[in-house]
Amino acid sequence: MLTCPLTGGRRTVIVRRSLEKKQESQKMNTGKNFLHYLVQAIDQLARAIDQYRTERAASAEEAAPQVQPSQMHRLLRWLTPNGGTLLLVALLILTQN
Repeated sequence: MLTCPLTGGRRTVIVRRSLEKKQESQKMNTGKNFLHYLVQAIDQLARAIDQYRTERAASAEEAAPQVQPSQMHRLLRWLTPNGGTLLLVALLILTQN
């Protein structure tokens, strides 16, 4: 460490402190820059996801327009037996004799 004969070494302390403050501010700026870029990247990702979902929803609406089933169709579907019921009826008919 060099000391100034006129100031008695005070100048070197002031210079050192100013250098330390500058280095600390640079470190903080680096951290702020990283956070700034991280927030920007997250924002761009969110916008891309929103755009993708919007395009996907629009293409799905164009591709297959949804038709509401009629009440008769619902009633017939409700009355139609499933496969297990049909097998049970067939088994009972075959074993009736």
